[in-house]
Amino acid sequence: MKINPYLMFNGNAEAAFLFYQQVLGGELELTRYREMPDSDSAAEPEWADKVAHVSLQLGDRCLMASDAPPPYQQGLQGFSLAVWVENAAECDRVFNALAEGGRITMPLAESSWSDRFGMCTDPFGVAWMVGLPDKS
Repeated sequence: MKINPYLMFNGNAEAAFLFYQQVLGGELELTRYREMPDSDSAAEPEWADKVAHVSLQLGDRCLMASDAPPPYQQGLQGFSLAVWVENAAECDRVFNALAEGGRITMPLAESSWSDRFGMCTDPFGVAWMVGLPDKS
C-alpha cells in the first residue's frame, strides 16, 4: 500500500504543478474539466479549462491535485508535504525554490533528527518540510 497526497486548489493547480515540476522534476500529467467524459456536468463553464486532475510522478510516489469548484473548496491547511533530498546543496536548492514568493516558517538548520531541515509555505499556500535523511 502507498498513500499519496491529493491537494485541492482554488483554481491555480496548473500553475502550482508546473512550479513543482520545475523544482522537483518528475513526470506531469494533466486533465482539464472540459476533457472529462461527463464534462457538461463536471463544473461551471468558467471552470472548463481548470484542472480536473493532475499528477506529478516522483520516483515511486505521486503528488496529485485538482482545482476544486467553489462548493468543494476547503483550503490548504493542517498538513505539510515532506521532501527528503540526497545532499545539502539539493536541500538548499529545493527549500529556497519552494520558499521563494512564499513564507519561511523554520529556516534551514541542523536539527536533532537531520543535518539540515527547514519548513516553508510556497506561493500557492502549500506547507513543506525539506530536509536530509535521518542523521546516521
